[in-house]
Amino acid sequence: MSGKVAVKNIGAAKAGKSLLLLKCKSAQAGGCADHPALAAYANPAYPNYLTIKVPPLNPGKTYVHHLRFLKSLKWRVAFMQL
Repeated sequence: MSGKVAVKNIGAAKAGKSLLLLKCKSAQAGGCADHPALAAYANPAYPNYLTIKVPPLNPGKTYVHHLRFLKSLKWRVAFMQL
């Protein structure tokens, strides 16, 4: 895992803003909120998920976000976008 996540609007119309959710499951005990590097991505509405705000995207455009700390963590990540 490189820590680079991307969301692309594959539709024909402009997409509104959205949240990209990355589910956290620690290799040891604990969850997302238990690691200080992940605090900036915490959202009480989505416990045990990293939340990344995705801006509105025009058709064919991509939003890229870098989670620079991700490579150093021992986490399994499952991806889901709302």
